[in-house]
Amino acid sequence: MALDHNFGSRTLTREDITWPGDTENLRTWISGLHARWQDTLSAQTDADLAAVSGVHWPFEGRPRADLFAWANTELTKSSAEIGYARFLLAGRPPR
Repeated sequence: MALDHNFGSRTLTREDITWPGDTENLRTWISGLHARWQDTLSAQTDADLAAVSGVHWPFEGRPRADLFAWANTELTKSSAEIGYARFLLAGRPPR
């Protein structure tokens, strides 16, 4: 959503996002998103990061740097939650 609404067509909705189906497709999907995010962030200049124009979701009217900081924090938090769930499940006896 952040890529589409701030650097794309601004047409993506939550309903457009579907589960990739299996772990291999998930890896491919996440790797593609990672590459797009990294390319987009790497292309930003200091002036781009300070700019308020072009920021639409979820921080309309705030600097682009806030968007990148928020998204990176959300990704880090989600990764930690997944890691913790894996840790908890690894300690369970098989069924």
